[in-house]
Amino acid sequence: MTKKIKEDMGRSRRAFSLAKNLIEHSFDASLVTLEDHKNVFEQQLDQKHAIDGFLLTATDGVVPVAWRVRFDKKENCAARAFTVRSRKANGVKTEWQKLWQAQMYGDLMPQFIFSIYVDEENSPTVACVETPDLIDFIQSDLASLKRDRYGDEYFSCRWAELDKCGYLKYVVDMPF
Repeated sequence: MTKKIKEDMGRSRRAFSLAKNLIEHSFDASLVTLEDHKNVFEQQLDQKHAIDGFLLTATDGVVPVAWRVRFDKKENCAARAFTVRSRKANGVKTEWQKLWQAQMYGDLMPQFIFSIYVDEENSPTVACVETPDLIDFIQSDLASLKRDRYGDEYFSCRWAELDKCGYLKYVVDMPF
């Protein structure tokens, strides 16, 4: 692992710890992450089911969730989007394949997906969507297909467009 990747991962973890507080506060729940994949079970949840962790709530019990942390400037907030990788240049199974297959076959998948943006002041903004709604948005051809510099493709689902369709559950900035 290169020094740059290690630095990016460290920055992502610090940013996520702030966003974790927002998510727990918004859902009145505890968020358990599987980020370090300490055992085969946790690896399978990530690799086969796109699950990054669980919300532990008093009312709904254990709720599987996923998230993506991104960094952006405050002034770019209109372009914020959920991104779902649809094709990897190296052929590895993508989030889209995992989610689509889970919905098709009734397999375990995240109930909610969080899109976390962190600005230059390390202040997070979190948006939430239910996974079946995000899948429907993509299958309805409402998402944009983008390609990154590595040849990977992903669906970009803008928060504003999801909100127009009634799919965006909430957007919350750091209140404390």
